[in-house]
Amino acid sequence: MKKFLRKPPVKNIIIAILSTTVTVAVAILGNWSTTQELFSIKIIFFGLSIVLYLVIMGIYTRVEVNDRRSAEIQNNQIKIFENLVISISSICTTNASDIRTCINKISTTKKIDLNIWSFKKSSRTICEHIYNNISQLGNSKKYEVAYIRLIESGSEDHVEMVGFANQNKHQPTVFGIKRRFKNINLHQAYHDLCLFSKASADTDIAMGADEINEIFIQNKGTTGKRFLYIGIPVFCDNSKMVGLLEIVGLDDTMLGCVSKEEIEEVTNKFLVPYAGVFLLIHKMERALLAGTGGTTHQVSTMATRP
Repeated sequence: MKKFLRKPPVKNIIIAILSTTVTVAVAILGNWSTTQELFSIKIIFFGLSIVLYLVIMGIYTRVEVNDRRSAEIQNNQIKIFENLVISISSICTTNASDIRTCINKISTTKKIDLNIWSFKKSSRTICEHIYNNISQLGNSKKYEVAYIRLIESGSEDHVEMVGFANQNKHQPTVFGIKRRFKNINLHQAYHDLCLFSKASADTDIAMGADEINEIFIQNKGTTGKRFLYIGIPVFCDNSKMVGLLEIVGLDDTMLGCVSKEEIEEVTNKFLVPYAGVFLLIHKMERALLAGTGGTTHQVSTMATRP
């Protein structure tokens, strides 16, 4: 029924009928004299006609605005989806080429040249791709992207931020620092440590000043700066959390969305696929290490820079 009423011909007929009704209501009032016969009934009819006309016009106006916004969102999402496909294709092609070169060297030197390929180098590139995509989606550059990985050695109770991207290319203070997430006071810990401790496969989303301040309460001077947080866990074989992709929106930036439901939809469509890419390079690294007999933190390199 709603779809039928929204059709242009139906809409035009309804508006025409209402306009005619208002015109008739004005006509039967004549000179608007309060002494005329049935004046009270006429004025009530006139009032109801005006109210009904305004209500219907208001509804149609709101529907048109929503339709235009939906069309804009859909067109924007189509563009972002195209960029997503191109982005992931580019990431896979580049990594495949670099890893092939690494494999050729490993076959003769038994060493991984981190100048050619490394998990950290690849993570940084992926974060930059994500940042560029969400900057277009949200029509703003005020975002921060980071990737934190589990250090898979020893007790596996430490994590490290290995990739990031932001507007000013400013390196986060915790970048490259190994941090413990087990047996610590989580009430005073960074939120990523809490998520690793929780090890939930669910995407974590916080929106608005109140929710964000609860998450970043331990950071001095940041109240009101952040407005959106998205944490996407990366799981290996659905059993162990090996990484966390973080997206933070600054100064009221929310990926062009107006509700948490929209943010969840955008996250599932355009951000969660990158978690699969991080898992892919995680597996790639494991395969390279298996070829050299090394571990993540015992790799011999020919490089001076990771």
